[in-house]
Amino acid sequence: KFAQGTDFFRLLVNVFAAQLRGEDQVHLGNFYAIIPPLTINFVDHMLSSKDQLAKGKRGVAGAFCDDGFML
Repeated sequence: KFAQGTDFFRLLVNVFAAQLRGEDQVHLGNFYAIIPPLTINFVDHMLSSKDQLAKGKRGVAGAFCDDGFML
């Protein structure tokens, strides 16, 4: 299944579609609508943190790191 040309997005959709369309997951119906604003907010925050670090201003975290680990 992991050969070149495999559509991994389609594999994810096939695995999770049936479970996410159940009646107990109705609250996730519009989840796709919040992904773009969350992504833009994350990128804006990363750029702002990187600028502050370059200017010598250290925030609460102390260092800029975009791999998900605190420094």
